[in-house]
Formats: sequence, structure tokens, C-alpha cells
Amino acid sequence: MKKLKRFDYYLETISSMPLSPRAQEARYAGIDYDPESISKKYGKNINIIYPFYQYGEYHSEQPEYYIPGSSIKGAMKRELRDEFGRFMVDDIPVRSDDIVLRQLYKVQNLPEQWEIKEKPEDRKKIMLELFFPQMAIQMLRRGISYKGEIYAEEELDAFLEEIRDGTKEKLKQFIYSLDRILENVYENPKNVKREISCLKELEEARIGVQSLIDTCKRNEALLLMGGYKGLLLSELFSYRDSADGMLKGAIYLDKECNLPHGIVKIRLGEEYV
Repeated sequence: MKKLKRFDYYLETISSMPLSPRAQEARYAGIDYDPESISKKYGKNINIIYPFYQYGEYHSEQPEYYIPGSSIKGAMKRELRDEFGRFMVDDIPVRSDDIVLRQLYKVQNLPEQWEIKEKPEDRKKIMLELFFPQMAIQMLRRGISYKGEIYAEEELDAFLEEIRDGTKEKLKQFIYSLDRILENVYENPKNVKREISCLKELEEARIGVQSLIDTCKRNEALLLMGGYKGLLLSELFSYRDSADGMLKGAIYLDKECNLPHGIVKIRLGEEYV
């Protein structure tokens, strides 16, 4: 068995990243926290909170947040070939100040297909709206960087290239689906316009994702991470029907940057034998 080498790497959040355990760790108003204190701080009535990963008890007043190494490794392995060598990823401790309570915004009323027989009065406006208004999720805020460690048998140049190529393909699927949506908003198969109230946000999402693809350097890779209740929010848009090319999942956008949640950039640092 080959000896594992230690590599430093840097993880930067491009959009906010929800990363919570399964539903059993959810926190409920009046049981696990004071709803009035949340309402005063955020101006909203929140009945359920999905917490970020933390060591020990999830009801601690001084939580020790972290990004599980298993979550990082899982996100990496989804982009790697099966025969890639053995590797391990350590947890990354997270500063409490970098955790924010946010709500999810979902693009609503996306048609599964652009139905020719659909009546004009049945065409619902496409909107970016709160998804479950009384639910909030602890997220790692965007624009911050952490240092981590990977232990691997192989050199990481090819490793990084595979991750970069795999993630780029998923982001290209997202762009393709956005193009289909924007194209059919203006002209569906019957030349009838569909109303949309989030045109600006979707156009910015398309431009932003394309820019990330275009500017990713050789020593970097984009990675899709994060979710809640076991759902990967950054990958729900990645399933596309081959017949009509339409999106079959969902689109959740970070309202601060109009990008999908959970986009991170990783960059390799030094190697230690």
C-alpha cells in the first residue's frame, strides 16, 4: 500500500453554503430556541432552523462549527474516476462569526416542459420566492477562505483536473437549462410569451456561472457542496431530460450574489511527505 502524502489546500466560498446533518437535528421554535429572539434579530417568524455541522450537542450555547472532511471528500469523489487512488480529507473548524442564518429562495413555477396545449390563463408567472418562509438554515457565508489538509497516494494535479472538469460540466448543464428557460420566456412553441418576475436574477446567474467557468485557473477547481436534510442544493439543477432539454430539478439562488448555493473554489497549497 502506498504511503499517503499530505497536501495543503484552500477552500473559498463563492456563494453561501448550507451544510447541515439530517432532519433529526433540526431545531424547533419554543422547544430548542426562543422564537422572539430570532424574530427581533431577523425580523421574521422562524419556526424551524437547520443547523450547520457542529461538534458535540446541537443545542450548545457555544457551538463548535466545522466542515466535515467526509462532506468535502464526498463532493470530490463525485467528480473523480472510480480507480483514483486512496485519499482522506480532514475536518475544517469554522469560526462562529462566519455562520449566518439564511432562508432559501427557489425559482417557482418552472414548467417541466413547454406544453403547446397549455392555456394562457394556466401559465403561471416564473418567480424567485421564499421556499418555506418559516424555515431558515445556518450557512457558511460567501467570500471567506479556509485552509485544509488532504492525504493522498497520488499527486494532486490530475486529481484537481478531474474535479475541475466534472464540476464545469455540471455548471454547463445549469447554464444550458437557464438558456432554455430564458429562451422560452420570450417565445414558447406557440409564440406566446410567459411572464417572469426574476428575469434579472436568472440572467445574472447565467453570467456569473459562466464567468466562474471561464476564470477558473489550472491550480484551482470549482466544487459543488452543501445542503440540508440530505439534499444537495447545488446539484438539484443538474438533472436534464434528454428529450426536451428542460430542467427536471429545481433552482435555489443565493440572493446576495444570484448564484446557486454551495459553489466553492479549491486551490492546492504545499505538499508534505
